[in-house]
Amino acid sequence: MCHIQFNSQTSPFYVKYRKLGRETITYSDISGSKSDYYEWEYNNEDDKELKVDKQKMASDIKLYIGKLPIDKKTYAEKHFIEGKSQREISRMYNINRIHISRDIQTVQNNIKLTFNKKNYESE
Repeated sequence: MCHIQFNSQTSPFYVKYRKLGRETITYSDISGSKSDYYEWEYNNEDDKELKVDKQKMASDIKLYIGKLPIDKKTYAEKHFIEGKSQREISRMYNINRIHISRDIQTVQNNIKLTFNKKNYESE
C-alpha cells in the first residue's frame, strides 16, 4: 500500500515530500543576490546587560520566605537556602515527595512573580 502512495501524484506524501525533492531552489531565487545577505550588520545596543543587586534581592527573598506558613517556610529554607534536594527533605520529614514538590513549586512561582529583576537594577 505504501508504494501506491509513494508513486501517486495526488497522495499527501507526494505533495508534501517527493514533489519538493524534485524541484531545485537556487540561492538567487531566495534572496535576489548574494550582496543582500552580507549587508546586514549586528546592532548590539539593545543587548545591554542588566546589573542586578543580587545581595539585596537575596535578602528580600529570605524575608519573603520567613513570612510563609511554617510548613512551606521549612521546605523553602531547606531547599533554597541550605541546598537540600526534595528527596532529602522527603526522607527527613517522612512526607511524600509529591507534596513537598508542590509546595516548593508554589513558593518558587510566587517568588518569580513577586521579585522582578528590573526592580533591583543598579548601574
